Amino acid sequence: MRLAPLALAGLIACAGPSGDSGDDEPATVTLTYAWQGFENMAADDCGSAWVDTLYVELEHAEGDYNLRQVACDNDPIEIPTLRSGAWMIELRTVQYTDQATASYGQSELVDVNLPGGETTELDVAIVCEENGHTCDRSE
Repeated sequence: MRLAPLALAGLIACAGPSGDSGDDEPATVTLTYAWQGFENMAADDCGSAWVDTLYVELEHAEGDYNLRQVACDNDPIEIPTLRSGAWMIELRTVQYTDQATASYGQSELVDVNLPGGETTELDVAIVCEENGHTCDRSE
């Protein structure tokens, strides 16, 4: 019977200290977006902005980089399993802005610190960039 208390003590020691900061756990970011600067939109949604795909560009302060393509369906965009720490995030309607052939939308670059083990919610505005073409969506 003396073995049971020793085994329990061994399990507690292996579990490590309680109250870890969570920095080693993955972080999640959720992006909610609205449209700005697009003229004559019937509604504040993807269809009225003539957009079916969004691109999320993510860059970590320590070099991690990711460009994700997601469906534009007016729902928040959830990106799980990110490294915790400082990130720069941009949301846009074209993959590469320097190759855009018409007006497009892009958010400001957002600097955010993502704590491990938590979900961070961001509201961003996708602002129309004319790029030589009108932002009028009634055409």
